[in-house]
Amino acid sequence: MGWEGRPCGCKPGDLPLLYRISADIDNALAYQGVVKLSEDAFNFIENVNRHLMEAIPLQLPLHCWDIVAMDRLSHRHSVRVAKDLDSLLTFQDHYGWDIDLEVLLQNPYEALIVTDPNQIIQWVNPGFTSMTGYSARYAIGRHPSFLQGPLTKEDTRVRIRLALKEHRATEEIIFNYRKNGDSYACQVQIFPLHNRHGENIHYLALEKEVV
Repeated sequence: MGWEGRPCGCKPGDLPLLYRISADIDNALAYQGVVKLSEDAFNFIENVNRHLMEAIPLQLPLHCWDIVAMDRLSHRHSVRVAKDLDSLLTFQDHYGWDIDLEVLLQNPYEALIVTDPNQIIQWVNPGFTSMTGYSARYAIGRHPSFLQGPLTKEDTRVRIRLALKEHRATEEIIFNYRKNGDSYACQVQIFPLHNRHGENIHYLALEKEVV
């Protein structure tokens, strides 16, 4: 039997660098809750996190350290979703959104954006900064169109505007741009948020990068 009873013959010293990076990230994110890291440092950590999550599923066959790392990343993802849900529940309590946020966040996403009825950004999650490079402070108060550029198709924008005008959910693939100027394909799901009187008071966008 291997380390911690795993039948693979590996020992603690055999764990790959990826596992140690994963542990270091956990420590750094925990440290973030005690002492505020610089924005650049936090963004670096989140970017490493995202790339690890993209890389892990490609490692075949799975060895015990792969499974351990995948489990850690899965746990971290669950923690992130829980934090996002907690933030959104605060908005829900304040504005009386009539929607099941826990079910909504079962959809895959990286970035979350809350806008008012005029599509002015009111809140973004940390995943937004990780994906785009823009801080929450920069994004709040702006229209999401600041992420768009030459590759953004006008017909996609028209369909989104029409859906928002009709207060209905929509899903599109749109080309956006990061702070560093790189373009990326973004799957966006937009949901109208109504209060208990049926009034459309906000929109919630779930976004993730697609290839």
